[in-house]
Amino acid sequence: MVSLNIQLDNLCQFLPQDRVQEFARMDSVSLLKCTEMAIGSDDLSQKHEELISLNSSIKKLEYTLSNIGESLRTEQQQNQRLQTDVQTFKERQELNDKINSLKGKKIWILYQNSLTDFNVLKEQENKLLKNKHEEEKVVAPLKKAVDRLEASLGKYKDQASKLRSSIVSKTSLIAKKYTSDRENADTACNEIAIEIEANQRIEQERLTRLQQLENRIRAAESELEECRREQTIDPDVVQQEIASLNRKKTEVNRQIVETNLLDEQDTASRAELLRRIENSNNELKRMEVMRVARLKFLERFFPDVFKTLRFFEKDENKAKLKGKLWEPPILHVFVDDLKYGSVAEKHIRASDLTAFYCEHKDDVYTVSDLVAKEFKARVSVIHHVCPHGFRKPKSSFSKEFMQKYHFEKVLIDLIQAPDYYMSYLVPTFKPENVPMGGASLDQLMDKIMDETDLKAFYSEEYAYFIKTSSYSGSKFSTCTHLNTPRIFTNKINENEQNKLKDAVVHAEADVKKFEAAIQLRSAGLRKLEDEKASIDTQIREIRSKADHYSKLESRVKAMNQQARNLEAEKKDLGELVNRAAQRSCARRMTQLESVEAGEKSMAVVGYEGLNQYIVKKQLSTLQSKIITKQNQYEEAKTNIVALTSKLKEAGAQVKAAAEQSAKYKSDAMEQTKQDSPPEDVRLGTVSEEALERDLSLAKVRLEFLAEIHPDVIRKYQERCGKIDELESAKGMRENELEQLTHNLAETKAQWLAPLSDLVERINENFAGFFANMQCAGRVYLDQGTDENDFSKYGIKIKVKFRAAEQLTELSGWKQSGGERAITTALYVLALQELTTVPFRVIDEINQGMDAKNEARFFNLLCSLAEGENTPQYFLLTPKMLPDVHYPDNVEFHFILSGPHVNLQNFTDSQGLAFSADEESHDDVDESSSSTEESSEEEDDEPEQVDLSD
Repeated sequence: MVSLNIQLDNLCQFLPQDRVQEFARMDSVSLLKCTEMAIGSDDLSQKHEELISLNSSIKKLEYTLSNIGESLRTEQQQNQRLQTDVQTFKERQELNDKINSLKGKKIWILYQNSLTDFNVLKEQENKLLKNKHEEEKVVAPLKKAVDRLEASLGKYKDQASKLRSSIVSKTSLIAKKYTSDRENADTACNEIAIEIEANQRIEQERLTRLQQLENRIRAAESELEECRREQTIDPDVVQQEIASLNRKKTEVNRQIVETNLLDEQDTASRAELLRRIENSNNELKRMEVMRVARLKFLERFFPDVFKTLRFFEKDENKAKLKGKLWEPPILHVFVDDLKYGSVAEKHIRASDLTAFYCEHKDDVYTVSDLVAKEFKARVSVIHHVCPHGFRKPKSSFSKEFMQKYHFEKVLIDLIQAPDYYMSYLVPTFKPENVPMGGASLDQLMDKIMDETDLKAFYSEEYAYFIKTSSYSGSKFSTCTHLNTPRIFTNKINENEQNKLKDAVVHAEADVKKFEAAIQLRSAGLRKLEDEKASIDTQIREIRSKADHYSKLESRVKAMNQQARNLEAEKKDLGELVNRAAQRSCARRMTQLESVEAGEKSMAVVGYEGLNQYIVKKQLSTLQSKIITKQNQYEEAKTNIVALTSKLKEAGAQVKAAAEQSAKYKSDAMEQTKQDSPPEDVRLGTVSEEALERDLSLAKVRLEFLAEIHPDVIRKYQERCGKIDELESAKGMRENELEQLTHNLAETKAQWLAPLSDLVERINENFAGFFANMQCAGRVYLDQGTDENDFSKYGIKIKVKFRAAEQLTELSGWKQSGGERAITTALYVLALQELTTVPFRVIDEINQGMDAKNEARFFNLLCSLAEGENTPQYFLLTPKMLPDVHYPDNVEFHFILSGPHVNLQNFTDSQGLAFSADEESHDDVDESSSSTEESSEEEDDEPEQVDLSD
């Protein structure tokens, strides 16, 4: 292939039909690359890629250099800002060293001063220790005298305590006995008085009750006498009146029961009707929700259909149509068994389900124009008129047929829709001829295809379609998997919806009738209830009078018996009072005897009290002596404690002075790194005040200097190293950039000059071809806005097909399909004129051209083939064009196929004769048949024209 210079991927040698459209859709950049590969040398395409790569590398390097330069400037600026801080840091270090030296000398001076203080404190401690020993010698004799006196004091306290206890005990016993006797006497007398008052109160209450009882007896006897006079207490008369009233009550109860029975029946019927109404309304709401769900489906997946639906819901838009516009069937077509929803979606095209249907033919264009003008949308609009007397057909399969091949349903039996939609679906999709079944159908597929004439059937998961070849009569099938249903996922029927609405209206009317009947009977029922209540009241009154008389007799007898009992309870109050007075007098005499015995006991207690007074006086004198000695002892003891405290304080001061001295020495040694004071401190030539003055001055200078963190110095030093690295990297990148720029300039010069020459030659051929076709065209190299951005370089084509037009850039939306096709063909021809190949193949490039441009192109192509030293052309075309000049070196090859082709007397307009033997005819027929089975049926086979030298 390479040795013969045959390039299968070169469009200048092989231009198939499908690549024509691809070629037309190329942008200028892609067109340049394809042109370079088609007619340019390999070096030209490689240099283009190399230029793109070099430019990309230069941009990346320039970006890197920019970043390095920016980083270098940033680091240098930051270090310049830190130089002042670095100088300040050094000055602070010098001042800190001086301050540390002054502090060290000051600490040595403090150490020497602390040694002097330590010696003074040590002398004071020794003096206090001596005074303490002297006070301790005085304390011991005083302690012995106090202990002896306290021993004597204890004896006197014990004696006084015993006398006091004896007096208190005896006095308490006498007082307790007197109090007890008095309280017992008072209690006994009070009980006697209470007993007398209780008897008097009981007698008074008895008299009061007796008087009240007599009054009640007189009133009851008066009421009995009145009842006897009214003669309403005869038992026979009472029973007769009650029996008469009970008979009336029974009749009223019977009428009430009958009325309530009717009300219960009507109420039950009304409740049943209300339940049905509620169920029907719920079902209607569910149906409305299903419609809303379908509308949301349209809004999401078919927004143009949804917008159109909303547009024609308005009356002013409907008025623009001549006939009725029917909504898309997706809102009105449903399946009874949701199990087969996927079958219905597979068999009925989505475009038909989402289309609008017009009864008037002119409305098809009106709807399309309104929708396109209103919101630039495109929807399917179908003209359809429902045939008069249309009836939904039945299944075309017998029961035996369904059982034999395990079919369960027929699609026509599952689809529910208004007659208008059904009259379109039936002739279009023939659902009466589409059976469905379970998974067992997958095993019977071959049997069904061999034994039946079915064109389509469905199992639970698959769709099967059977086709018959029109040439060989053989059958072949396709099998596709059923998708999950998205539309037929719920069940509804518009007729059923209308029936439900009618049922609700009739039920509501019946409910109103029942309510009116119940309300009418309620007035009569209230009268019967009132009459029954009146009879019950009369019976209660009669029985109440009889019961009242009986109760009065019983109550009079009981009250007379109570009066006799009260008379029997009468007491002799005079006798009770005399006996109580005698008991009270005897109790008071016993109390008087107890008081006299207590007076004698108190005389004995008085003598013991005198002895207690004498002991108290002796005890007071001894306590005075003890207090005197104890005060002397406490004073001496206090002095010792004070001396001990002072001694302890002095010891602590001595210890603190020693520790402070040791600390001063340790701090001085650490601060100055010396074991002994400096010479000026040791000789006393420097004072603490002078050191403090110099130290304060150094601290003041230090405060005026800003405090610099050590990290600043560390960062300054690190940044200095980083600046050196960046300067080195910048130099390397600048050298690299200079080299890349030089390479880019050289390569650009080697690529751009031959490319410009190539494009100019293509333009000459292209413009000439267009001029021959009485049109205008131009091809030029577009370098974009950046001449070094070689990825944006492209070849642009401008064309003009009419005299009144300007040259316009070729695009997919400015020129028609035929204009783009002829432009592509002429561009390819312009390229082919610059290539050297043994032959060229063009496959149906005239598809989409109008007759005029098609004839122009064929004449141009024939004229090219007529020249000298031109390669051989193979042009595949589906038809021969009239009025085209075919040179003598053009040969025609016709591929004729089909069972009815007769080639015996077939000639064309130029007198060309055609013939084919039977064997070749059979071969062509078999080939056509196999092609049909593998794809779709085709009626036209292309003609092959050999444009030879």
